Amino acid sequence: IESLVMAGKAEMALDYSLEVLRYLGEPFSNDIDKAAAEKELIETHKMAQQISSPASLEAIPAMKDPVKIKAMHFLYISTWSSHQRSSRLFSVICCRMVRLTLSHGLNFYSSAGMAGLARAYTAVLRNYTAGYKM
Repeated sequence: IESLVMAGKAEMALDYSLEVLRYLGEPFSNDIDKAAAEKELIETHKMAQQISSPASLEAIPAMKDPVKIKAMHFLYISTWSSHQRSSRLFSVICCRMVRLTLSHGLNFYSSAGMAGLARAYTAVLRNYTAGYKM
């Protein structure tokens, strides 16, 4: 999948990534409307506010579930190509990364999910102040 991205075949790479994510129990719709993306961003942002300080971040245990660890890897791989295709899909992927972090623990890719959430907040909701604060 990463080779496809590097070869300029981001669409194909994203399709394969989404298929793998379905097998890992993390399905996505290819057709995400604006209202659904906005709702996902707002709800995830509310959930993420529990990580308000470095101390609260340190209290989150490490992710242990091997399936969720793999899912985080494929979600991360999907961020670049989804950003190229659709800011809505990108935002929902980043939201899923943050939600998995909050529900299953910290992972190597958790910070990418949080940064992506902030980027998506500004791109989709046009809320630059809130996105910057994240």
